[in-house]
Amino acid sequence: MASSTPDYTSPSQLRTHLSRVFRPLSALTPLHGGFANYTYRATLSSLSSPSSTSPISPGIPTTPTTVIIKHGEPFVALAQNIALDTSRVYIEFASLSCPPPAVTTALGWTVGTPIAHHYDSESHSVVVADAGSGSRDLKAILCSAAGLDADAEALGEALGVWLRRLHSWGRTEAAEELREALGGNTQAAGIWTWATYGRLLETVALLPAAELGGAAALFAEIVAATPAVQLPDTVLHGDFWCGNVLLDKSTVTIIDWEMARVGEVWGDLAQMCAELYLPFRFFGVETGIAIMRAFLGAYGRVSEDIASRVVVHFGVHLAVWPARSGWEPQTEAVRCAVVGKEFIEKGWRRDWKWVKDSVLGELVDDSWIV
Repeated sequence: MASSTPDYTSPSQLRTHLSRVFRPLSALTPLHGGFANYTYRATLSSLSSPSSTSPISPGIPTTPTTVIIKHGEPFVALAQNIALDTSRVYIEFASLSCPPPAVTTALGWTVGTPIAHHYDSESHSVVVADAGSGSRDLKAILCSAAGLDADAEALGEALGVWLRRLHSWGRTEAAEELREALGGNTQAAGIWTWATYGRLLETVALLPAAELGGAAALFAEIVAATPAVQLPDTVLHGDFWCGNVLLDKSTVTIIDWEMARVGEVWGDLAQMCAELYLPFRFFGVETGIAIMRAFLGAYGRVSEDIASRVVVHFGVHLAVWPARSGWEPQTEAVRCAVVGKEFIEKGWRRDWKWVKDSVLGELVDDSWIV
């Protein structure tokens, strides 16, 4: 006898269910690029009465005809042998139901988040506004032959201003409810720490000993000094990188909030900087460097302790990710890890004169240089 339990990994069954509990949907089109969830662009049927809210928090009112649906199972969609709690879907909904303030810069860039329309606990699905089929993620743009068709410095400034706003707002009374919701997202903290520091030592074994000679002791020191759960300083995006930045002309939408949590700001800063740097290492694309410098400059000053962790994590990201995530050629991944090792060492030892002359120079306050 066939099971009556719905299979929400089936687009047709998910569409039928959400058409009943949310709004009638005429089609679900799978979207590629996600890892943990089943993600679709859904077309609202003519029977729907869509809200006239903007597709991102700060924009002009519109009548959307499509929405984005993310459905989570208790495993990773593209690696079903990896267990993953479905609470991540609610975390995304909570984050986008109480979004950080959007920003519009003097140069006309608008940065915001998608609006959360609906959360369904039965199917573990969230429905959010669509940033538009014409939007492209920043990683794809930087790695394409066409490149960025915009002012790199202006975009970097907009991202820096927005992230500073997120981190400042995340400490205020207005964000108290969201901090409480995110405080229990230890799953995200554990995954993030494992994916970087949890794999740092094994990187030494993955790459030629001649290239990473002497790194094991330094890496072990860094891992031992990095707690799995950070101090609850403020609200973090938690997965702030180029792939989660969608551009459509001068509108920027920051997506994928399931890793949002409370913690210290250095992770958001360093992850974005590292991902802006990688297209330069692998393809010679300098646009990301220009975006990075403007991004750090617009974010503004941080403490010496935070700056040290930014430099270290920048290096950890360079050492860990390219060797595992499809960046080619692998010979460059090895060189990237060597560069990462140097940033780790200089950041950990606080060699601010060296950092000042590097791509992360905007972090350094001249008073730190002895």
